[in-house]
Amino acid sequence: MAGPETGVFNVSGNQPVSEMKSCPQCGEKILAVAIKCRYCEQYLDGRQQNSGDDSSSMERMLLPVGRPVSAIAAGYCALLGIFPMCGLPFSIAALVCGIMARKEIKKNPKLSGTGRAIFGIIVGGLMIVAHLAIFAMVVISSLQQPVR
Repeated sequence: MAGPETGVFNVSGNQPVSEMKSCPQCGEKILAVAIKCRYCEQYLDGRQQNSGDDSSSMERMLLPVGRPVSAIAAGYCALLGIFPMCGLPFSIAALVCGIMARKEIKKNPKLSGTGRAIFGIIVGGLMIVAHLAIFAMVVISSLQQPVR
């Protein structure tokens, strides 16, 4: 209970607080005047819930908020990997970054960016195969030309 024995006093500090209520989220006893539960850290009034790392879906769409850097890199590297002749390193980077991003997102489900990571894995993998096929065709065609 709150009061002199627990050291919980009101805002002015001179009178002990004895009114308690149960947290609607976790059920623990908290002060009746509490704004945030000290056990589950949930706000009890709706006006302060959007603080900290919560961001709107519009903000997430426009800015790289709540995404691992590796997911963003996977998406851009996959796009750069499409260019012929110079795209192979970017395709490899897209594949590696995409795999790293998927692992990071699995560890922390609050992160977004799964689509970018999967895009990097798929496009990066396909472009690696395409670049190696083009390289093999160039080598084979140069070996088949008669030497003069």
